[in-house]
Amino acid sequence: MAEILGQTMPSAEVARVNARPMIDSDGEKSLSITVIVRERPNGEEAVRLVEVVDKFRTWLLSYDDDRFPYFRLRSESEEREIQEAS
Repeated sequence: MAEILGQTMPSAEVARVNARPMIDSDGEKSLSITVIVRERPNGEEAVRLVEVVDKFRTWLLSYDDDRFPYFRLRSESEEREIQEAS
């Protein structure tokens, strides 16, 4: 994941990646992936998250894993705010 992010969104300094299996709204097995970055990337680069999803999905399929990855991109400060609110 870090390699794919680094290639696609080079200025996004990844702090951590949280991934967990889930069942989506269609009842299909999938993955919930939250990428925590030090600072949110600029608009142009943030749009490239779609590319990250495509590349990661291709990587999963190369290992015969057909789960769809649902991504969230958050900055560390956004993550702190969410944790403090809960």
